[in-house]
Amino acid sequence: MFRAVLIGCVVGLPVGWVLATLIMLPFMLGLFFHMLLGLLVGAVVYRVGSPAMPVSRAIALGAGFGVALAVYGVSLAGEYYNVRGYSLYRSGPGGWAWYPVEGDAAQAVRHSFPDRSFSREQLESLRRTASEAFVRELAAKYPPGGFIGFLRWCASPSRPIVLPRVLGEGTQECKPKRSGTPWMIRMVLAWVLLSGAIVSQVAGLSPRPQAPEHVAPTNESDPPRI
Repeated sequence: MFRAVLIGCVVGLPVGWVLATLIMLPFMLGLFFHMLLGLLVGAVVYRVGSPAMPVSRAIALGAGFGVALAVYGVSLAGEYYNVRGYSLYRSGPGGWAWYPVEGDAAQAVRHSFPDRSFSREQLESLRRTASEAFVRELAAKYPPGGFIGFLRWCASPSRPIVLPRVLGEGTQECKPKRSGTPWMIRMVLAWVLLSGAIVSQVAGLSPRPQAPEHVAPTNESDPPRI
């Protein structure tokens, strides 16, 4: 079962990162993909763990919830880095290398210049400065900052994070796409659908409880049958 959980987590990590983007779909449509991709991850765990059948129900449920927790955690981390920005190893102008992926913070600043084009150096400066300013302001307003501060920012009726415009005068606000009670409801539903989908597949590794056999009552006064 350890191998099944390990492979389930390996498959689930990129799935969680994809879910961090899909959950931003309007009208909470991204929740559908938590169930759909959760069934896929659960099927992988079931397939890899099937040679060990039957396993105890406690182990099967523990494996399912463990994989679901890993996928869910990566999804939350992906939301954080989708705002902060990150680097991705991919093919680009200079071949395969680490290239920056623009987060919501940098996009908010760049969109404050609707009629202006930027050189590559200006864009790199804008991304770097906006990301650093976001992390700094998050730590100041929602300590300890970082990932935990981001969760606090989203879970509360959030105030915008004020960022410098970097290449111009003034500041620009960055707001979460959803915050407060709607964000918490969305994340609870995401966990229920994701964990339910994964566990529903992995639970098949444990034997189903057998119904007690029905024994017809006997009458001791009846003569024995020959």
